[in-house]
Amino acid sequence: MQNAIRARYKHDIPSLYPSQICCVFFTHMHSDHTLDYPELAFKLWWRRSRPLQAFGPAGLRQMTDAMNAMMATDTRLRTTGAQPVADPEMYQVNVTEISAGVVFQRDGIRIEAFDVNHGTIKPAFGYRITTDDRTIVISGDTAYSEELIDKARGADLLFHEVISDTGLARNAPQWRDYHRQAHTPGNELGRLANIVRPKKLVLYHGLFYGEPEQGVVDEVRAVYDGDVVLADDLDTF
Repeated sequence: MQNAIRARYKHDIPSLYPSQICCVFFTHMHSDHTLDYPELAFKLWWRRSRPLQAFGPAGLRQMTDAMNAMMATDTRLRTTGAQPVADPEMYQVNVTEISAGVVFQRDGIRIEAFDVNHGTIKPAFGYRITTDDRTIVISGDTAYSEELIDKARGADLLFHEVISDTGLARNAPQWRDYHRQAHTPGNELGRLANIVRPKKLVLYHGLFYGEPEQGVVDEVRAVYDGDVVLADDLDTF
């Protein structure tokens, strides 16, 4: 959330200010992908002119209800005290629990959710975002996925998770087995990228396990000759 605020001012993008963010899309319900949700929903909600919209798998509505219960005292204090509040209902998030398919279409932006292979976690989604001038695909957490290959062919930007091959080898056997079912090692991602051929491959959600971050980029580049970078906060593409 703090990076969104910094990006709003660094890159002059008013829509990244917390009270202006319209929508959030969840790939799956693991905690490392949802812990910032309460901060986004309740950061400056009293300045909102329209409610936050949240899209994600089954379980998102239950999480949202629990979040509202957790923040009920704060909400009551703000709505019954002297603080100015634009609309006392704006803390409530409009939740849409989704399945694979087009989940958002507005103002020239089309977002399609598709199933990915995150081991036993089902559903887990990736997203294909299409605008007038580019196509962006976000893998979500996934092992090698034929569905993702189909959705990502020729994308302008492919954001794909990655786990270091060398770092993976340091894990205990049960963790190696788990990660191979749920995540994509660098060499496999390189082979996938050779099929998809995005204009730029952006590595994110890196699992390094003690390896230098550049090492996972090198693992991908060992089998893929396209444009590949490791994402960092506040990067623009």
